[in-house]
Amino acid sequence: MRPLGAVALALGLAAPQAAYAADLPLPKPAGTIPVVREAFPDRPERFNTSILPGRVDDTERVEVLLAPDGAPAAVTMVQRLVLHGTGQFIVWERSSAQDAEPLDDTDPPVLKREAVIWQGFVNERKELAARLTLDPAIERELLPLGISLAWNGPGTVGPGGALPGPGELTVKVSNRTSKPTTIPTGTPTSPAALAGPLDALLRHADAKSAASPPMAGRGLPASVPATGVATREVNSTVPFRVTGTIRVEGGGHAAVTPESPAVKHVPGGVELDGVLQGDAEFAVRAGSAATVTVDLTAYPTLDARLLQPPRGRTWAQWARLRPTPAETAAALTTLVENASAAARADEYAPYLGHHGPGKVRTTFTFAMAPPEIVKVAAEPLRPKAFPIALASLALLGILTNTTLIWRRL
Repeated sequence: MRPLGAVALALGLAAPQAAYAADLPLPKPAGTIPVVREAFPDRPERFNTSILPGRVDDTERVEVLLAPDGAPAAVTMVQRLVLHGTGQFIVWERSSAQDAEPLDDTDPPVLKREAVIWQGFVNERKELAARLTLDPAIERELLPLGISLAWNGPGTVGPGGALPGPGELTVKVSNRTSKPTTIPTGTPTSPAALAGPLDALLRHADAKSAASPPMAGRGLPASVPATGVATREVNSTVPFRVTGTIRVEGGGHAAVTPESPAVKHVPGGVELDGVLQGDAEFAVRAGSAATVTVDLTAYPTLDARLLQPPRGRTWAQWARLRPTPAETAAALTTLVENASAAARADEYAPYLGHHGPGKVRTTFTFAMAPPEIVKVAAEPLRPKAFPIALASLALLGILTNTTLIWRRL
């Protein structure tokens, strides 16, 4: 079995493009790249943007309830916004929200064709909060992590995680954020100029914080000194810290997953605390009819294992130790690849897209859906199963190619 975080970031290198002499720009969030309106002629509202008199701090908690196979049965999000400044505001979020419930006696948002809209007037400071019910079929294609349950024994896993009898359950957690990305490359001219940004990334990784990591223009410099600047292609992954437990209650035995610094055995299952960059599998055994409980929390982060200096405890110490040209070149690669991962984390924190300057904190939770949730989720498919299935396939095919673009702008 592979422990959490055992899969390293895979880099698929391509031939560098033509080089030129200039400072090397660090990767920026994809949200800064415009998409032409012609790409969505039937959805002009996708290009509406938030209008704010000041910064907005955004805290989001995406709660995923799992069907017996691990697929999302229900997805909700609790969002809390703190607006600053004075003036009219419109917060426009692209989302699959089907319902919105205001919280804490705050003003409710309005739902409009694939969007959640908050609007009103702020006088120096205003708080907004709501619980949004999202479409699980759409969010299944957008969630950064996927979970699957495979039962090896008589019968099948039932609603609520009911296990029919003796057997072994394998829970697979997958980081689904890997995609081809273009990043810059070049020859660094100053080890000291690399040390500050690298230490900023390392401090964030060591802090185990759900806050957004530093990125170019937001905690990191926009560029670093280099010559022969070119580009190359890599498979970029957003690291996610995953914590929590997977247990079998009422008949569970010790987990068979090997222990590691990120995984330890607890009665009836495993406890996780590590950084996931690929897939990880965990197996637990049931000696009789029992119930599997999943209680996981995840958030985008950086992997401290990939940010360690070759000498010294910090990159600043490393820079004072007269690094070799090879070490300096490797340090630039480390900086660019981790700055790219930090920039791509912007696609998932906040989950419904940025509104402008402000603090951001996004967490994802995963748990087994209670039987009544699984039953309600299945019922709408029964009256017209065939046409709904066809429509769903068509919709998901479109979403796979386009939704990540329009929602993250």
